[in-house]
Parts: sequence; structure tokens; C-alpha cells
Amino acid sequence: MKINILSKEFAKSNISDLIRISKEIPFEYWEKEHFLFDLSKKWDYSLVAVNEITQKVLGFIICSQKEEFSIHIHKFAVEKESQSKKIGYILLEKLEKECYSTQIRKITLKVHVSNIRAINFYLKNGFVQKETKEDLLILNKIL
Repeated sequence: MKINILSKEFAKSNISDLIRISKEIPFEYWEKEHFLFDLSKKWDYSLVAVNEITQKVLGFIICSQKEEFSIHIHKFAVEKESQSKKIGYILLEKLEKECYSTQIRKITLKVHVSNIRAINFYLKNGFVQKETKEDLLILNKIL
């Protein structure tokens, strides 16, 4: 497996894989235009995990810079058949290292309250609950 920066060109040429993986998440609504929408530093910090042999997309993190020293994860997914293989952990670790090297000191995200598996993953990896809004938990991690 290889972790790469997710470029807009890669996203365009692999949009069906990104959408397929994303649709495995409960309450998911992202379509092509959401994935390709430009946000601050999105194409600098977003990551993709790819099988080096098959070139199949295994997972991704899409994020953008929200404040001077903060990144927000908009979408984080690993395909079902590749879950529990440390791919999410490796993606998150790579993002944290990149953030830290560029003076980013906080990562935020929202997760649906029913997505217990994701919530447990984030808590296990150092995120803390900041607040709850409607059906979403807002979590953050200080680097």
C-alpha cells in the first residue's frame, strides 16, 4: 500500500472509487461535485491509500485548512474489505505528521452519532469530544 497526496487529477480519474467507498458510510451524500470542490489547502493535505499492485483505492482522507493552525477532516473512509488492516490508522498518522511539520496543531471532524465504529476509532487515536450538534459529534485532536 502507498499513501499519496490526493490531487484533484487523481480524484477526477478515480471518482467512481471515491464515491463507492464513501457510500459505505451511513448517512453519506457526497457526489462528484463534493469531491472535486476546491477548499483552502484541500489538495495539499488530503490523502489517498492505494494498492501498489492493483492501483485500487483503499481509502482516503479529505480535509482543508479552516483556521491558521487547524485542519478539518470533511471525509475519512476506508473501503469495507480493507478495514481493520491499519489503513485508517496509517492515513491518520501521515496526516498528523504532515500537519505538525507545517505548524498545524489541531485537527477537527464531525461524525454521525450512530457511527460507533468510527467514533471508537477516533477516540482510540486521541480525538476528544468537543460538542454535539443535532446527530453529529464534533471531535478534535491537538497535535
